[in-house]
Order: sequence, then C-alpha cells, then structure tokens
Amino acid sequence: MKSGIAPDELQPLPMPPEAARALGRFDWVGGVVGHEVFALPAPDARGLALHRAAAISALRSERRRSDAAFEQLARDAGRPREAYFQLTVDEARASGEPISVEQFLGPFYGAARGGIRWPGTSHAITGDDGYAYAFALPPYGLDASHAEVDALFRTALDSLFDSLVNVEIWQWTTDWSNAFDEGHEWWGAYLWTVLVTGRHIVAVLASTTD
Repeated sequence: MKSGIAPDELQPLPMPPEAARALGRFDWVGGVVGHEVFALPAPDARGLALHRAAAISALRSERRRSDAAFEQLARDAGRPREAYFQLTVDEARASGEPISVEQFLGPFYGAARGGIRWPGTSHAITGDDGYAYAFALPPYGLDASHAEVDALFRTALDSLFDSLVNVEIWQWTTDWSNAFDEGHEWWGAYLWTVLVTGRHIVAVLASTTD
C-alpha cells in the first residue's frame, strides 16, 4: 500500500447496477445526497491518504459539474461566466476523522429493523446528524412513501456499501468549499468517505437549505 495517494490517482467507477437504479429513483423523488464511487489504487488501500483523496476528488467532480452548468447558462444568457456562482475548493483545509458505522448512520437509523427511524414514531430521536437523516429527511421531504424510501435506503446500504460490513468510514469538515454554504444556513452539510474494503471507496455529499 502506498503511503501517499493523490486525488488524481482515484478513477471514477460506475455504481453497482442495483445501487444505480435505486439512487436514480432517489434523485427523482427529491433526494439531496450525492454519491461518488472511486476505484481503489491498490487492493489493500486504506487510511487517511485514501479517504482524503476521495473527499477532494468528489469536490473536484462537483466543481466540474457546476462549472459546466453555469458556463452553459452564461452562454445561453449572453453573459460573462463571472456573473454566476463559482464553486471553490480549498483542498489544504480538508480535515477529517474516522468514525464508527453507528456514527455514520446516525440516530435516524433503526438497527432493529435495518431502516429509517421516522420522526413521530414511538422512539425518541435526538440530533439531526448521520446518513439516514440526510437520505430520508431533506427540508421538504421526499415525493415517495416511507416504505419506498426505506427500500431505497436499504438498497444503497446493501449494494453500494456492502451492508456496511468490513468498512472504514471518515467524516470530513465542510468549511473548505462553498458547495456546502447552503447547508450551513440551516438543514446541514455532510461529507463522508466510506471504504468498502477491497472493492471501492464512496464519497457521500449532502448540503441544502430551505
């Protein structure tokens, strides 16, 4: 395993087909969580350098998509590109720490049934953090039933994250890119990297507001 891994060394991977179908539907019903999958530079790759490279690579991808969209908008409007939003990334400020599977899933995950713990159930829920919260509870909800959201969530866990067995997870600060500014206003801003050992690493991003 290499001691240092540059973001450019990580190659994007297509999602597993089942995850791609589920997350395509998730986007359609109003999901605000993005998932970027990268190939491992070596089968035994792990640790800070790998996770940092994945986090930075994901933000670079976001910047490329944002630039392409606003460049097209500027052309269509006959205005200079500088008149529109420009996504910035200060890679030197990226900071993260390893967390547990339980911390990643957060208080809105119900371990007993393996799905979302919805607000208003008989279980008291404190906090608004974690992947389950970001997935299931955007500011204006999802245009799908609880049962369907549960099914999409479980498919993501099983297909994309290999049921979170034999994983290594890092949580990252979100103050090094203005991609997260909206989330800082209210709902939240999240960036995790999830290594599925021997398979791939996934960067998970979420940021929005009302």
